[in-house]
Amino acid sequence: MARVAIEFDAQQIFIAAMQPTGRRVLLKHLSCVKHEPSAEAATNALTEEITKAGLAKSDTVVVITRSDVELRLLDVPPAPENELPAMVKFVAKNEFASLNDNWLLDFVRLSGDDKEAGKVLAAGLSPERQNSIQKTVEAAGLRLKQIAFRPFSIANYLSISNQLSNDASGVLVECDDNNANISMFNGRSMFATRTIRLVGSDLAKTLEREIKRTAAVATGETGADQLGGILLLGDPKTATPLGVSLSEAFSQQHQVIDPANDRVYGSHLRSVDQNHRYVPLLGALANEQANSVAGIDFLSPRKVVVQKADYSKWYLYGGIAAACLLLMFAFGYWQLASQSSKIAKKEERLEQITRLNNGDTGRPAVKQTMKQVAEIDDWVVDGINWQDTLLAYSEHALTADDAIVDKLTARQKGSTQMTVTARIVNENVLGNLTNELEKRTEFITTRKGSKQLENNREFSVESKFEIELKRHPQEKLRQIDKRAETFLSELRAARAAGAKTTPTSN
Repeated sequence: MARVAIEFDAQQIFIAAMQPTGRRVLLKHLSCVKHEPSAEAATNALTEEITKAGLAKSDTVVVITRSDVELRLLDVPPAPENELPAMVKFVAKNEFASLNDNWLLDFVRLSGDDKEAGKVLAAGLSPERQNSIQKTVEAAGLRLKQIAFRPFSIANYLSISNQLSNDASGVLVECDDNNANISMFNGRSMFATRTIRLVGSDLAKTLEREIKRTAAVATGETGADQLGGILLLGDPKTATPLGVSLSEAFSQQHQVIDPANDRVYGSHLRSVDQNHRYVPLLGALANEQANSVAGIDFLSPRKVVVQKADYSKWYLYGGIAAACLLLMFAFGYWQLASQSSKIAKKEERLEQITRLNNGDTGRPAVKQTMKQVAEIDDWVVDGINWQDTLLAYSEHALTADDAIVDKLTARQKGSTQMTVTARIVNENVLGNLTNELEKRTEFITTRKGSKQLENNREFSVESKFEIELKRHPQEKLRQIDKRAETFLSELRAARAAGAKTTPTSN
């Protein structure tokens, strides 16, 4: 399938197509299509020409000019090639006027390496221009594969045709009707390019001034006296006089590049007008040949290359781990299989215990026994030894000379209480009695009132007390459980001792 290169001008489109045949690549088509100055007219003209030439569905590279991009010469610190794309993108965001994440950015390294700082020439393409190019190309039935920068495409053509030296510096001038493109080279590396308008009658003087200005901006020098050569691309009739004037101004030789003299494609280029306009298209289509130079491709920019790791040893380790895991599974399966009889016996024993607990063997069920034990526990906990309680009261109720109990009522309903009515010698003794009763931690004593006895000379005060007994059911249950455990331990020990002393029958 043919590869197509296209360059859009204001009112004309330049088209070139190459067809690979075996080991050779043949120039299949050259044309210039003129159209009205509108995007729709350009799309229609391109579609018509592509259809007529039978180039539909071809892979396409579009060559864009200096006015389509934002170009900057950037300083970068020492960095290896694989780290340079991210570093250039970071520096470019501060140096470019309109660059953002939606722009296409590519660059060419001019100097420096991973040990020394250097410079890169970076170019950015706006998303609006990219969308316009893609829409026009796809509407014509082509597949957009590259967007190349025109000055680098020209440099690629000159390098392949051995018209650029590896070590000499120089300038390339391409003159058109009203404009001139100036590109500065250091060997095969382009480091600056400008497009200027040709005004005035002395074009040679204008070019001399602009070449010096371009060199000063790009290199920081005050002039261009160190230029090694001057190349002029264009119609020889107009380029030759300019070359003579520039040679005298810079004291350097000049060379006019006439595409019609190309050894490979000259016969095709002589048959078309403005043949120098096809040079960047041929350079873009020949970017994989020998001596080609590094260029800028906005659709395939330089980016970090992920190094492929050698996973052979990890495959070995993984195989060993898989084998070990397989052995572990086999051992586990054998262990599980050997436990089947034990599991069956355990299940049988579990079933027996379950039937025993459920009361299916003639013995009472565990639930029934627990219910009976709980009733006994409740009875024991709720029970009270009134003798001990009365003894505890009498130990703190003073003597009969100080207080005499006339009435004592004890009850156990909801809470355990005693109500005591007593005659007291006097108020002081009443206070002592109250203090004594409060010393008992299991008593909660409440005095319900007192009155004076006028006809009783020995006991002058009658008082009524209500005493509530504190209960600790959980503690009492723990005590019962502890006594039960002690009893069972003693019983088992006695049985074991009896078994040892019993003689064995022969």
